Amino acid sequence: MFRNFWSAFGSKFKVDKNALIVNKHRVEFQHNIQNVIPIDKTLVVLLHIPFNETFLDNVFAVSNEGKVVWRIQNPSEVYPINERLPYEYMRLDESGNMVVTDFVGIRYQVNPVNGKIIGRDCVK
Repeated sequence: MFRNFWSAFGSKFKVDKNALIVNKHRVEFQHNIQNVIPIDKTLVVLLHIPFNETFLDNVFAVSNEGKVVWRIQNPSEVYPINERLPYEYMRLDESGNMVVTDFVGIRYQVNPVNGKIIGRDCVK
């Protein structure tokens, strides 16, 4: 089943399980799409990762030409981390930055232009 949306940059996009269709370009991911947030001229995609899988860094940005322009930065490049988990939630904050949260409540602020991690805190 398709879900149809209009993005902020005027392009129509669809989600079909693990595929994002934007301007007739189909981008397939390894896992189903959980959420899509349009930002400027990109669609930021959060993938749903089953509990029994270890797929990490499950946030991507896709251009309106159907190209993956970035994958979220590995947080261990910025912070010391003992155990990494997939992201479970994503939203835009008041400053226009992406906010993603993992299963244990570690929240990362992400630059939506390049996917770099620019901050971290804990919500639990």
